[in-house]
Amino acid sequence: MAAPAAPASAGAVFTAPAKAGIASRDDFAKGIAVGAGLVLLGVVVGRLFGRR
Repeated sequence: MAAPAAPASAGAVFTAPAKAGIASRDDFAKGIAVGAGLVLLGVVVGRLFGRR
């Protein structure tokens, strides 16, 4: 009975890094979106104040 318990605990340890990887991808996508928003804001502000 000790043998089935070992794969179950190993599966739990393997699953945790996979969830962290998915969260990392979400953070990466959010970072890209925020960065693009800041660039767009900079372009708009530059056009408004650059021509005056």
